[in-house]
Amino acid sequence: MKKVLDTVFKKINWKDYSLKDIALYFEKYDGYTLEIETEDKVIKVKIYKKALPHLLGLQHVYKNSNSKINYRGYKGLNNILNGKITWESIRSEIKQNAYCQISFKEVEKRISYLIMFFNTIEKRSYLKVLDKYKTWRSTLLKGNYVLYKEVYDINHLVYPMLSIKELYKNNYIIETFIVEDNNLLIGGLKQIKIKKVKLIKQCEKKTLYN
Repeated sequence: MKKVLDTVFKKINWKDYSLKDIALYFEKYDGYTLEIETEDKVIKVKIYKKALPHLLGLQHVYKNSNSKINYRGYKGLNNILNGKITWESIRSEIKQNAYCQISFKEVEKRISYLIMFFNTIEKRSYLKVLDKYKTWRSTLLKGNYVLYKEVYDINHLVYPMLSIKELYKNNYIIETFIVEDNNLLIGGLKQIKIKKVKLIKQCEKKTLYN
């Protein structure tokens, strides 16, 4: 049964929702700061709704398109909202492009876990320091940190991962979101203990995790 996305706390069946449904859900995070407090620093991550196309991997799907600008940032988000970018158009683009850097299965996995990840970001999240010399496949995760979860799915662990990039001193943004079927990608990275996670919108604060 299709659930209201705000009430989803586990993997969704992506077929139950349109891309517009996902975009409307993600819009609520626009302007928020994800604040991660560790034992020695506070990492403040800006969240913008325009990041959604990137989190879905559309930059890889349409990398070779002559109009790839229409699939990124605010233009990409608006094209999702107005129905110009759909599951069908993404699947078609991947099938027609022999050099596409992402499979439709990988896009499915991102959608299947993205909602759960944000709705439960306050619970059982782990943080590691990204190091390109210790990352198994350095091309997938870029930035400074990776916030991840360990989720059971049909008797095995799955690892949704949100990478965080520092734009300039103490100012961070979301870099990308991927889902791995094992922890080989981050297994050798340094773990950091999280003390508290909060979502902050302007002057209004909402504590998510203590």
